[in-house]
Amino acid sequence: MSNYSRLLASTVIVFSFIVLGCATSSNTTPTVSRQAAADKAPAKDYISLNLDYPYYKMLFDKVERRTGLPLKNRGEAHITVITPPEFKILSQRIPAGRLQEEAEDFFEQQKPKYTNLCLGHAEKTLGKKLEQVYYVVVESKDLLQFREKLAAEAGLPKDQFDPDLFYPHVTLGFTLRDMHYEDGVIKNTASCPDDLKALFLER
Repeated sequence: MSNYSRLLASTVIVFSFIVLGCATSSNTTPTVSRQAAADKAPAKDYISLNLDYPYYKMLFDKVERRTGLPLKNRGEAHITVITPPEFKILSQRIPAGRLQEEAEDFFEQQKPKYTNLCLGHAEKTLGKKLEQVYYVVVESKDLLQFREKLAAEAGLPKDQFDPDLFYPHVTLGFTLRDMHYEDGVIKNTASCPDDLKALFLER
């Protein structure tokens, strides 16, 4: 065999090895399983049900006109189902990624129902100034049942996670920042100065 033939044969063998090697590599690329993805840290440390915003934006505008306060908002509407402190406790028993995955499956399959009840208002002195927050108090047996499901799965006593300690609401706006249960603010019907019908009818 001539030197040229040997060179040509060697080139073909090397080229074939590279092509076959690449093909084998692409076919054996590991895929991330659903369980592995669920065990990864989620993008957020709470669980919320996102809602269509236009209705709540309309209520926000009416509250701002009624009060004359320059209120801040987040430009969206949601119901917090599991708060950050609760999420931290639950994730000690249930991987954080799986908590989010279970929530997504529940929202998609169950389409949880909720009812807007009344316009809530709370005020508290923060930094020597009286600050305020307005919100819509809601009711949802479906979301409560989801919390109960997580409580049963986690097997935590009520003094660590109480599924009934739940005050679902949609925050409309606030003067400084939102206020929560940890601030001593309970967003239930007892905090409602007015119903939504009266606010809705205002221009």
